Amino acid sequence: MLTFQTGQKARLADLGAGSTLSVTARVTGPAPEYDLILFGLDDQGRLGDDRFMIFYNQPRSPEGALGMQGGARGEKTFTADLSALPASVRRLSLAATVDGAASFGQIDHAEVTVHLGGVPVASYRVTGRDFQAQRAVMLLDVYHKDVWRLGAVGQGFNGGLDALVR
Repeated sequence: MLTFQTGQKARLADLGAGSTLSVTARVTGPAPEYDLILFGLDDQGRLGDDRFMIFYNQPRSPEGALGMQGGARGEKTFTADLSALPASVRRLSLAATVDGAASFGQIDHAEVTVHLGGVPVASYRVTGRDFQAQRAVMLLDVYHKDVWRLGAVGQGFNGGLDALVR
C-alpha cells in the first residue's frame, strides 16, 4: 500500500485494478463531531448538482454510483463506481468540516484509506500541525484527466464549509 504525502498524485490504474473504489476517512480530535463529505464535481471543479454532495443527510447519489456508510465517531466510508458516474462528474473531492469554535489545528489526525476492488492501495494522513484555524479541509481528490487519478490535497479553509464550496 502506497502512503501519500500532500500534493502527491498517481493514476488509479497504477495502484490497482477495477473501477469501484471505497474511501474510508476518519478524523480524531476534541470536537464532538467532524462531518465528512464527498463532492461529485464537474470538470471545472464545481458542484453542478446538489444531489452529488454525499453526506450524512444524503447518503447516495441519484443513480447510486456514489454512496456513504457511517462508522465509528468521526469515521465514514464512501463508495464510488467510476464507470457508473454520469459524464458530468469528473472529480470526487473528499472534505472534512467542523462546527463551532473548533478548528483542524486542534485535531490529532485525519486519515484516509483508499481501496480498489476491496484491496487497500493508498493511505493519506494529516495532523493538527498541518493546519491552524481552518474549519474545513479538502483531503483527497479522485479526478479524470485522460484516466482516473488520485491526489492527496490537504488544503484548509478558514471559513468552513461555505468557504470550501465557494
